[in-house]
Amino acid sequence: MGPFIGGFVTQHKGWKWSQYTLAIFYLASWLPVFLLEETYLKVIMTRRKRTQEAAAAESQAKKPGASTLLLGVLFITLLRPTKMLFTEPIVSFLSIYVAFNFAVIFTFFASVPYVFGLVYGFDRGDTGLVFLAVGLGCTLAVPTVITLDRLVYQREWKRSPGKVAPEVRLWPAMLGALRIPVGLFWFAWSSKKGVHWIVPIIGIVPFAWGNLCIYISTCMYLIDTYAALTAASAIAANGLLRYILGGSFPLFTLQSKITTNELQDHC
Repeated sequence: MGPFIGGFVTQHKGWKWSQYTLAIFYLASWLPVFLLEETYLKVIMTRRKRTQEAAAAESQAKKPGASTLLLGVLFITLLRPTKMLFTEPIVSFLSIYVAFNFAVIFTFFASVPYVFGLVYGFDRGDTGLVFLAVGLGCTLAVPTVITLDRLVYQREWKRSPGKVAPEVRLWPAMLGALRIPVGLFWFAWSSKKGVHWIVPIIGIVPFAWGNLCIYISTCMYLIDTYAALTAASAIAANGLLRYILGGSFPLFTLQSKITTNELQDHC
């Protein structure tokens, strides 16, 4: 939805309003959080235990200082994910694959305004409408993952509770891996003046569909593989590499383009 809204906002109000719009959405998203009650059982039990211990008596053991707590937080949030990224082959190779897909989709985001502006003459607002195809693809990914979970994973769980292999979670990713190249080739081969603009837009749908299927599926796989203690760190390692590649690839997307005339001269 970001490019869809941002296209019209920047066209009529300038680029600064893209940041103002983000701030408004952040504020609108965060304010209701302060009105919610805690529902996570682990947090509720921890708070209850602390209250009971404080009411009974203070522990004689020395409480950890602020520096110790800070080091613990830094280790859990930064050092452990980085360590797993380099020492755990499952995390490493899966993160490389997912990060590459993430980099491709952000590269794709940078190429859409270029293609539809140059080939079809879309303005900034109309180009933003193109990204609704990405939203449609992501929307289709959710029921796809849920359906495969019920048809495959839940059946395996009923047969042998607690003994289902984590690899069963990867069915949506395997299907998504097929949709990504289909969507990319579809978009690339149909983006020309002799083809109606709706054709490459339709090609965006399976691309976004497959990308989100891979992301959700691999996250569930990492959770099942590393369980509660280190699953969050494994996903954080995945996210670390994903955002590094996703943030860097768009920086050279348009610079590496080959214009039509250059391509014809080369041929």
